[in-house]
Amino acid sequence: MIKKALLTAGLCVTALSAAAESVDGQIYARYDATGSQIGSTVDHLRFSVGSDGIVKIDILSWESDPVTDAPTDVNGDGEIAFLDTYLYLFRDDGSLDSSDYIAHNDDSDGTYADGSIWRTDSYLELNLTAGNYLLAIGAYDLGMDEAIQQENRDVFYPIRCDIAGPDCTSTASASGHGDYRVSFSSNVSLAEDGKLPEPAGLGLLGLGLAGSALLRRKKA
Repeated sequence: MIKKALLTAGLCVTALSAAAESVDGQIYARYDATGSQIGSTVDHLRFSVGSDGIVKIDILSWESDPVTDAPTDVNGDGEIAFLDTYLYLFRDDGSLDSSDYIAHNDDSDGTYADGSIWRTDSYLELNLTAGNYLLAIGAYDLGMDEAIQQENRDVFYPIRCDIAGPDCTSTASASGHGDYRVSFSSNVSLAEDGKLPEPAGLGLLGLGLAGSALLRRKKA
């Protein structure tokens, strides 16, 4: 059976506490018409900063013990995912391009305030002015143009397995998607528009892939 990319982004907003919000989402593998993987999806999440100050953006994704490499259900969702995330932060002026770029991050180098246990979980801590921003969330190795177009062309295999599965190891075969959780500091308000834009670069592939992107928002 020919596999096709599932381009429906499942993002669910929940409150971590009175001081922060979090979003759960998935990165999906993308395939061409022959079933060959051609990359993975990229999520866009819009937010605003109410006043000038430090903003923290923290990813929890890679779920294996850093010492033993044993699978660990870090976020308690009954699944285990191995997803090496990559973040790009842009100003959101309504017309996204490279001039809106602010920062990017691959590895956190030990910043685990959200419960992460693996350094490949991305992290940003920046002094931002009040205004609107867009966060692109993808898999390694995400380039800036790919982050903008929502079309990661690097052949990376997001991995996910059920917690009870016999092959749930860090070398498990690709299942088609990987899970992540991104949390924000208290001075961030997530956008209310309720939608992720459809990936602009899909038409360039000429492979007949179709999809939509939806944002499920739930207030705490």
